[in-house]
Amino acid sequence: MIEVSVVVPTLNEERFLPRLLASLEAQSFGDYEVIVADAGSSDSTKNVAQAHHTLIVDGGSPAVGRNSGARSASGRFIFFLDADVVLPSMFLQNAVNEIHRRDISLCTCRVIPISNSCVDRIIHILMNYFVRLLAPIWPKAPGYAIFVARWLFEETGGFDESLTLCEDVNFVERAAHHRALRYLTSVRLWVDTRRYRYEGRLRYVLRSVAMNTYRMFIGEIRDMRFRYDFGVFGRG
Repeated sequence: MIEVSVVVPTLNEERFLPRLLASLEAQSFGDYEVIVADAGSSDSTKNVAQAHHTLIVDGGSPAVGRNSGARSASGRFIFFLDADVVLPSMFLQNAVNEIHRRDISLCTCRVIPISNSCVDRIIHILMNYFVRLLAPIWPKAPGYAIFVARWLFEETGGFDESLTLCEDVNFVERAAHHRALRYLTSVRLWVDTRRYRYEGRLRYVLRSVAMNTYRMFIGEIRDMRFRYDFGVFGRG
């Protein structure tokens, strides 16, 4: 069994996937595999994945893709990333070292925006602060930065494929009932701000607040009341 399986759900990610895969190939840590769970891309996403010698499996929605990738994974730990993420070269090595040193089974890390915008930096500073501060009482982590032990993923039952949104938050909340969510201090990753460019920063933030409020007072999101255009972000 290898140490880490990196699972990446994709749909039309030919623009961003090469950057992530290149950053994985530059890792100082070698005991890992990469699994791309593709939801039927109409661009060259699969060709990119093949060129980088990743394992390609059938995907679907983000929840379906992550579960599909995890089923094919052979690592002790599963690192769920998105195609718009970039890793520093010591990321996997430092993350694995800290996970073992602190006996962690569920964690996330600091996220840095790939952007020159002060607004983007402020948004991420606040997000990082609240994720870390509230982890013991209100565990949250973005789907592009969830790291979990295989046994805990299986114990939790994976991502809920009946959810149309917030399946990542739902998974972390359920997993945290078994093992607490921890915040890695030795690593950080970069993420593109394409979601902000596509939706607009204010709209994105307000939409996130609305979704979390809905979940808090009504329940999980299983319909299309909150629009999410999976597969269009690859356009930039």
